[in-house]
Amino acid sequence: MRTSLLVRMLILAWTVSRSQASGSGSRDFTRYVLFPTEDDESSRRGFPGPSSSQNYADPGTRQHLSPANHGSERYPVRSEDVSWHERLPSLPSDDELFHSMASARPPVSEEASGDDKLPWVPIFQEDGQLSHYQINRFDQDGREFGPFRLRGYTFESQPYPHDLPFLESINRRLEVQPMDFRRFLNPKLKTLWFAGSIYRPDPQMLGLIERTVKPVLARDGPTLEGEAKQGEFLWPPVYFDSQSEGLVMRREFREMMFRNTLKQVRKHFRNTDKVLYMPISSPQGTRHVMAYTVDPVIFTDMPSMSKYSSLWIFHEAVQVGNRHMLALLGSMYLPKTMYTALRKGGFAFRAWGNHLGDAPHPL
Repeated sequence: MRTSLLVRMLILAWTVSRSQASGSGSRDFTRYVLFPTEDDESSRRGFPGPSSSQNYADPGTRQHLSPANHGSERYPVRSEDVSWHERLPSLPSDDELFHSMASARPPVSEEASGDDKLPWVPIFQEDGQLSHYQINRFDQDGREFGPFRLRGYTFESQPYPHDLPFLESINRRLEVQPMDFRRFLNPKLKTLWFAGSIYRPDPQMLGLIERTVKPVLARDGPTLEGEAKQGEFLWPPVYFDSQSEGLVMRREFREMMFRNTLKQVRKHFRNTDKVLYMPISSPQGTRHVMAYTVDPVIFTDMPSMSKYSSLWIFHEAVQVGNRHMLALLGSMYLPKTMYTALRKGGFAFRAWGNHLGDAPHPL
């Protein structure tokens, strides 16, 4: 007992002397290691280390936790006479630390993204569970875009740059040959002969379609629907696929859209002329675009029907290898008068007459 008491007294005396030597109230900040080093066991268990893209030591990375902070200076230096420790960034909150350790950002390189200022960042629910990823707000050609949710359920009522680097991989994934969709009609069954559908937001085609409808819109000026004006293609329902490490459209959505297209074709022959044919001039020759309207409540994030606009869907027939597919180009809002205006202006025509003979099967 005496030996133990003596040891404790010696330790206490040594501690007091160390405190006096280092100054009253001083703190040894090296003892409070916020981030594990490369030698730390935690860095091998998936926690962020110095080499991680989620290291909070980088203030720019911390900005991504809150999209509202994107593009703003999180830690401004007020003046040079401020004490050095007051200019340091505050430590992350427990909530921020939990999110950083519980999540992993998709592995996107700068080469794949095209711009390291446009990363995919995780968005969490209140219980800490991952909700989805999104692309933060950014400026291009003097206009602000985003944020874009990567969820893949419906079109979002906001425009996007057609040449967005994140979507380039979708267009490069398959080598296609454009075709005329009207050739693939089965006149007896009033349906289309396609092996299936793909999503292909060809930037060139999107721009040409927008340019085609622009003269009609110029009469009254486009109406705003959500964040998008009439005549602008909407952000598509895509999500991040960890296997392909890129953005894809859900198969369920493509199949739903394909079934809806066949439904529109059947309606077309009930004296409704639902489907229009739009010949689009391109550097490669005439492209053949299918256009029709759908319910925006089903296919977009809008909660109700619009008073001024209809939602239009655009497709193009393509050959992929030895298969014929229907390629979804995108969707946009157009005035409710656009159906008549396009036909009167010679920009669009009935895709098929209501009474067709037994045309030869094109396949």
